[in-house]
Amino acid sequence: MNKRKARMEVLFFGIFYTFFTMILLSYLPTTLFITLLFNGIGYVVLTEYFWNKSLGKNVEYQKEQITKPVIISLSIVAFIIYIQFSSGVLQG
Repeated sequence: MNKRKARMEVLFFGIFYTFFTMILLSYLPTTLFITLLFNGIGYVVLTEYFWNKSLGKNVEYQKEQITKPVIISLSIVAFIIYIQFSSGVLQG
């Protein structure tokens, strides 16, 4: 499905909601319930609003191979961990 507008809406919502949640949770006590509540709200908005509005309720997700995204994700995490540990070595 080539729906550029829908992709951009989901991307901007995800970025906005992530920052909004981070800022709001920094003022609230950190508990598992509050974290799960905010994750649940994000899930409901993404599935019930964006998925049903943009794709329709009858469209099912088609599974794709997970190998490439896993390799990219692990590479990014490894790079972040490397930077985190090497910055301590460079300062000392």
